[in-house]
Amino acid sequence: MYEIFQKIELTSVRKSDNTPFKIIIYLVGRMMPEDPHYITIFNIIMRKQLEHLNLQLVGRNYYDAHNKVNKKFEYFFFFIEWKI
Repeated sequence: MYEIFQKIELTSVRKSDNTPFKIIIYLVGRMMPEDPHYITIFNIIMRKQLEHLNLQLVGRNYYDAHNKVNKKFEYFFFFIEWKI
């Protein structure tokens, strides 16, 4: 289905200073779910996506501080928790 060493070229222009740049992506292999590095790569991708959602890492869990639930208790705030 996919040819090994397939090349994808992406070009764009940076908006801040109009500098053109090119990104070249090569497909060098396929990673199967049985691969020992699969979980590591998946975790890296998931953590980056959680950062892009502006979730805050507290301990080992991610919370959305902008979507907190304020209740009229003294000194308590409730956050929505995202576990991975």
